[in-house]
Amino acid sequence: MTRIKTKIKSLIQDNAKLKNELFEYSGYNIFTLTEPNILEVINVTIDGAELESGESFDFDVDTNTVTVNATLTSDQIVTIYYTYVCYSDTELNDFIQSALIHLSINKYYKNSEAYRIEELSGGDKVIYPKVNDKDENLIAFIASILIKPNYESYRLPTLSVTYPKTVCKDEKITRLINRFKSSVGISGAIQL
Repeated sequence: MTRIKTKIKSLIQDNAKLKNELFEYSGYNIFTLTEPNILEVINVTIDGAELESGESFDFDVDTNTVTVNATLTSDQIVTIYYTYVCYSDTELNDFIQSALIHLSINKYYKNSEAYRIEELSGGDKVIYPKVNDKDENLIAFIASILIKPNYESYRLPTLSVTYPKTVCKDEKITRLINRFKSSVGISGAIQL
């Protein structure tokens, strides 16, 4: 699943983005960040200055808040620098599940068996039957179409797919699956 998520992020261009947010201190040392899928908080400054010795910050991923452990005074500006992505792993897992449903609906099977997601002990999720590189690419392409249906072109390092502007999301997926079903291996560009 990790490799498929990496491919999806490549297709939809969901790379880590750097952002900073400014907050005016008003008596409360906890600040809520606006982006939902934060990878990490990189730095915190107060009025443009680095935190001093003994000062620190803590990021709570569950509440999306940063607690600044410093003595602040009214009207000071706290700037929080962080990286984020648009789609969380949970959201990408849901898009992968939807892609697998599209494969099943379009009768794309591996050895007469539909792909499915199973959860292992410990919470890890895997796809059964085991997915080869070709099918990983197909699943990633379908998920990327579900995420960004208005894109006309999707590209991986070894494969690109281009659609006419008038083709709807479901038709794009059906055409893509049928094209993959009819070929042993694909390397190059596909015009659908």
